[in-house]
Amino acid sequence: SQVPAGTEFNVDTTIKSAMIIMPDGADVPAKVVLQDSDLDIAFLQPESPDEQGAETSSVKFTAVPAKGGEKAPKLEPLDNIIVLGRTDESLNRIATVNVGQIETAIRRPRLIYRANVSGLGQPVFNGKGELLGMFLRQSSGEGAGAIIIRPIQDVLKVAKQIEETAPAKE
Repeated sequence: SQVPAGTEFNVDTTIKSAMIIMPDGADVPAKVVLQDSDLDIAFLQPESPDEQGAETSSVKFTAVPAKGGEKAPKLEPLDNIIVLGRTDESLNRIATVNVGQIETAIRRPRLIYRANVSGLGQPVFNGKGELLGMFLRQSSGEGAGAIIIRPIQDVLKVAKQIEETAPAKE
């Protein structure tokens, strides 16, 4: 059925389970450690073997440096970008590389970019290998929202909250 035009409604979502897909295609259970509804982003952490209730090897990740951090390069229309991702399960989750260009920079109310390629949740790099941002959904009151590039500076600001709220290590 369809919602009649002019009808207003709110949709709230709760993540009940999450998986991280490893390079070998294995699914690792994960938990949400931080969710930011304003930026429409969630940060996941692999569950420890104790949380999974099974004996599994620990999961290790290699961090991608965000060169420049607060001073990461600004993008302009026609700037080239490189997007890394994976196909879905039907194509065995093989690695993909897309080369595209920035279509527009939307500066207000918050800087975001649109590109001629997209990949929800995928990182965006420049030709020097600098991490520039991530493809996320820009939700709005109408429709499903648009797939945009959120600058890495915004993502890092939210991620910093994880460190600030983490329990002290003994």
